[in-house]
Amino acid sequence: MTYNNRRQVVTLGQLRYQLSELLIDGGQPVMVVKNRIPLGFFLPARMWSERNDSVAAKEMVEVILASSGQSSRDLLACIDEAAQRPGKRMKLDTLGD
Repeated sequence: MTYNNRRQVVTLGQLRYQLSELLIDGGQPVMVVKNRIPLGFFLPARMWSERNDSVAAKEMVEVILASSGQSSRDLLACIDEAAQRPGKRMKLDTLGD
């Protein structure tokens, strides 16, 4: 992973191999590239839960949601729906509201 001004840059291949690390330990946004062309951003759930405590996290969450056409209410509805599915256990308290 390359660190560039608090932003991680990973290739698509690196993302495949390091996804569990990013999901568990990720605390900052990740730009995913292929052949140096940006494909998108990965925003760890930790940033969602820290959005009220960190200006940087809040700004990144707002940018990602705005560019995806989703709202925080949409995201919360998805989290709630996923939590209601049988056999799924989510720690919603870690995701915030």
